[in-house]
Amino acid sequence: MSITEASPVEALSIQNLRIELASGRAARPVLAGVDLVVHKGETVGLVGESGSGKSVTSRAALGMLPDGAKVTGQVLVDGQDILAADKKQLRQIRSHQVAMIYQDPRSGVNPVRRVRQFLVEGLVASGTDKKTALARCASLLESVGIRDPATVLEQYPHQLSGGMLQRIMIAAALSSEPSLLLADEPTTALDVTTQAEVVSILDRRRADTNAAMLFVTHDLDLAAAICERIYVMYAGRVVEHQRTADLFAAPRHPYTRALLASTPRIEPGHAVEAVPGRALSLDESTPGCSFAPRCAHADELCTGGPPPLRQVGAADVACVRAEEMSVR
Repeated sequence: MSITEASPVEALSIQNLRIELASGRAARPVLAGVDLVVHKGETVGLVGESGSGKSVTSRAALGMLPDGAKVTGQVLVDGQDILAADKKQLRQIRSHQVAMIYQDPRSGVNPVRRVRQFLVEGLVASGTDKKTALARCASLLESVGIRDPATVLEQYPHQLSGGMLQRIMIAAALSSEPSLLLADEPTTALDVTTQAEVVSILDRRRADTNAAMLFVTHDLDLAAAICERIYVMYAGRVVEHQRTADLFAAPRHPYTRALLASTPRIEPGHAVEAVPGRALSLDESTPGCSFAPRCAHADELCTGGPPPLRQVGAADVACVRAEEMSVR
């Protein structure tokens, strides 16, 4: 049994999602057959280097797809087919069922409008009347640890730190109590201490509302702090999927192992090892495994076509030599 089959209740189900840019714009698909499931009430990580396809995958849950792209597969949110939804249905889904927190909180606010106006506008868009929305603003800010909400509500974005503004974005995203939360690198622009605070608030508030969350990050340790399962992406494909503890204890794909080895640690004697080579760009393609040019274990078996995701022990892994990968 696959490790994603433990619960039949799915907040997000992505099946064989393939996205190809308009003819001539890329040598390979942006996404090439991605399968991913997030069950209700759980947090799932999606990790990988920049350009691996993480953000495109998460935004597909909102129906936010590249212009002119050829899209096949299925994206279901609470059983609703996102790829088949019309504009009216997408507006309903985006205002009530799915919310996203972006990596740069300043990109999601109008710099000349007060925090109060931003929050009220979001609440009204999700169906709350203006009087009720005004009354809820202070409690929303208190729920994300802002101690003086009355003052903050009257401030402009430029008067707030990045950490404070990201708390406001979390409050806004959860204000309509969505069933699915998409967090796209939500702490990248923050210092380490503020990162920990924001992740803690995000995880606590998600649990309070019993929402599901897809947590997108390039930081495996950050994903480990709140995620129950982790998908690892490389060059538009999922190359490994495991429960978090198992992935750290016994990574099966060479790319996952390389990511873990490249993570700085405070343990004595730990040496950071950069992932060799460089990530595959959209202008490049390979006949077999896309990671093969960077993989120390690659041989002729790795050139026969993209390896399918298959179950090996406790993992789902796309590597023809997964059984040979020794436990770290």
